[in-house]
Amino acid sequence: MSSTSHQERTAAEQREANLHQVKLSQINQVNDTIRLLRLSIPPAKQVEACIRQAGGFTITSTPLDATYRSHEPGYLELAIQKSPNNPPAAWLWRPEKEILGSDILIRVGGSFVWPPPRVDPASIKRLVFVAGGVGVNPLMSILSHLHKTTNQLPEHLEFLYTTHLPPSGNLHTILFVDRIHKLFQQNLNHHNHKKFKLFLTQASRDEEPPSLSWPASTEGSRQTFR
Repeated sequence: MSSTSHQERTAAEQREANLHQVKLSQINQVNDTIRLLRLSIPPAKQVEACIRQAGGFTITSTPLDATYRSHEPGYLELAIQKSPNNPPAAWLWRPEKEILGSDILIRVGGSFVWPPPRVDPASIKRLVFVAGGVGVNPLMSILSHLHKTTNQLPEHLEFLYTTHLPPSGNLHTILFVDRIHKLFQQNLNHHNHKKFKLFLTQASRDEEPPSLSWPASTEGSRQTFR
């Protein structure tokens, strides 16, 4: 593991100067090591908590989710991996009753965005996402955005996702696997050239990994390797 801090690794990345106030309004436990957090964007008021160290968490929601709609506040979604040695992550993994409803401050930054700088989305004919583990986070945001703005969908869309076989054997506890499949199976059903592949690492070639209970008509597939 690298000893370089998050601040050092991302020193050249763009960051907004302003801090934004959000409320930790929802916590969903995906599995033993991942939490999904919803940060609602409320009217300004006194901040109850301020984590004064960059955590480097990736937004998994879309820009549309952050806007007010029908008198409902916008929100940001984060997927937080359990990391006791990372102070911001450790705080966000405190018992739910201790932190739910807290007002916190965040700063937005980064250069991994869609569409790519100086690229017209209409010119993209083939799009391949490659994700490993929690590296799926920014791609989940982009895929969801493409679903909500179908005019930006390329002719060919492929999503390759590799991760560890969960200790429980329950593949539905894999971060975002059901959400991705739902987008491909239902919401992107009009798309003629699409493919979702899930690759699982496992301890032994002799083990037969469990199957997902997806409909038989799915365009996705599952492969395993050591």
